[in-house]
Amino acid sequence: MKASWALCYGMLAGIVVVLTLVITKLNISRRKGDLFPRDVLNSLKYALHAVPTIDKGQRILCWILTQPKNLRNRTLAVKETWGGNCDITLYFSSVTDKQFPTIGLGIPEGRRNLVKKVRAALQYIDKVYSDKADWFLKADDDTFIIVENLRHFLRTKDPDAPVYYGCKLEGKRLHYHSGGGGYVMSRNVLRRFVQNINKSTDCKMQGAEDAAIGGCLNSLGILPSYSVDQQGHFVFHWSSLYMFLLGLTETTPNWVIKRQPFWSRHNVASNVSVSFHFALHGDMRAMHFLLNNLTVYGYRKPTVYRPAGVTQKH
Repeated sequence: MKASWALCYGMLAGIVVVLTLVITKLNISRRKGDLFPRDVLNSLKYALHAVPTIDKGQRILCWILTQPKNLRNRTLAVKETWGGNCDITLYFSSVTDKQFPTIGLGIPEGRRNLVKKVRAALQYIDKVYSDKADWFLKADDDTFIIVENLRHFLRTKDPDAPVYYGCKLEGKRLHYHSGGGGYVMSRNVLRRFVQNINKSTDCKMQGAEDAAIGGCLNSLGILPSYSVDQQGHFVFHWSSLYMFLLGLTETTPNWVIKRQPFWSRHNVASNVSVSFHFALHGDMRAMHFLLNNLTVYGYRKPTVYRPAGVTQKH
């Protein structure tokens, strides 16, 4: 009995000593202006940096380039499918349509004016929305985006870093991301682009829209960032899903072979793909249904890629 009491008294005395030391150290630190001791803060800092940053900056603004004749078909399909999954969604056109709504840029339609529309749209976004989002995704009205996979892809990316992601095209002198496949800028890149658009001679914004954006960013030291999943498969695509899975054929455009040398007869699509291009309004609604509504009874989705025709055992 006496031994038990002695043990209790010993434990209690030990707790009092520890608390006294902690309080004393806290008081010393507070007199120095710190809320917690330096060594405690350093330990916390090390622990925080030892764990990969997850979901840092996930506010995504999606902006879609469209035109009046596409509002009731392509653009409406975007609005009623993936467009609603972004935190902010903006539609830019040549004229304002308050009912849809679209933001009119006052620039005539036409491929030669596309680069001007992109420039004006980015300037508008930087002025009005730069502090309301962390990432800024550009897409066309025939681009299909799986926004959930985009969030997954960006979960460990830093929006304050000079990076932009997309479907990389490799020219002889210039590497850039495809406009049709969609590209996403960090807030750092958006700000630097707008601040330098009238200063750099390499930001004249002439020619193809995506190449012009890439050339301007290249001149600022911002190169197209590597956009792949954990298996090394690209997640942004300039082509439709059908074209990508069909792979290299006799009808594959020469510019694809030159700018994306990895294309083969057996392309492997990432199972966390972010974008596909050339999706008409019917295609968008079909993909949206397959991704979000269709259930195959007794089937569990694989966590890794399975070649076509390989069934999964239950």
